[in-house]
Amino acid sequence: MTEKAERLRVVTTGGVLAGFDRAKVVVEFAKLARQPEAVVEQLLAGARHVVKRNVDHWTATVYLQRFREIGVACAVEPDHLDPLEPLPAAARTAPQKDDPQPQSSPGRLRVLWCRLRGMRS
Repeated sequence: MTEKAERLRVVTTGGVLAGFDRAKVVVEFAKLARQPEAVVEQLLAGARHVVKRNVDHWTATVYLQRFREIGVACAVEPDHLDPLEPLPAAARTAPQKDDPQPQSSPGRLRVLWCRLRGMRS
């Protein structure tokens, strides 16, 4: 029998890498994740947040590399560790009447994945 591959998660470590301008990192991360800048600000406000969980080593490496390219301080760790909150509370609120779609959906995750890999959605 083969061993089951270890599942990983990608977490923001709550800051911006040295040498990067925080304002530019926020804008780039917001574009990449297609989230409002206010949500991205919370992801970079000092606390750790899971941004992707239950991925293989290759996928985690792609996320890690892309986030670091834009200046996001992040890490990869085993997914079996103590649970972290996946998104800040603002990102989990119900959509407003004028909001055309919910904050997170499978389509948004696919778009983020394609953008991380440098593909068009």
